[in-house]
Amino acid sequence: MPRIILIEKKIDSLTTEIDNCLNCSRVLYKRAKLYLLEDEKMKAMSDLNKAIDIYIEYFLKDSFDKTTLTEYYNERAYLKSELKDYRGAIQDYEKAISMKVGYASLWDKVYFGKGFCETKIGNFQSAVESYEKVFIHNPKDELAHFNVGLVKIALGRKNEGCLNLSKSGELGYSDAYEIIAEHCN
Repeated sequence: MPRIILIEKKIDSLTTEIDNCLNCSRVLYKRAKLYLLEDEKMKAMSDLNKAIDIYIEYFLKDSFDKTTLTEYYNERAYLKSELKDYRGAIQDYEKAISMKVGYASLWDKVYFGKGFCETKIGNFQSAVESYEKVFIHNPKDELAHFNVGLVKIALGRKNEGCLNLSKSGELGYSDAYEIIAEHCN
């Protein structure tokens, strides 16, 4: 069975489940991720908005797993970034950060995404700060080293930027060497 049909069947199954429950934030989140696989960004955004609202309404009243809400905000921020709503994405990344709970690979995504969006709107110093927080959880993130290197060069911090680019290349990101040849020699 082709992949697209399997995704559509999973979406239909999740839709039925959503229709039959009141606090289906996790199911909405799963369906949003499937919509993203089909490049249905607006449907995904709608489900993510509902998932966050439901999760806050039903689970914020009691003690709840804030990691789940961190995941939801991260996913919505990523989607906003894909839709070029960088400021909206930054707001969601900041909401994710405010949850103060998560796991290492989630924080990598949150801080990397925030750094990317900050770069897109010209907030280079904030971008550097976000990218450098990626290294707390994953010092070997070659793409974060690459991006922070470019941003540091744009800020006039050439030596620091070139060191990050070199680290990126050492970690396996070969495009870094082209930039090093152009800007660091």
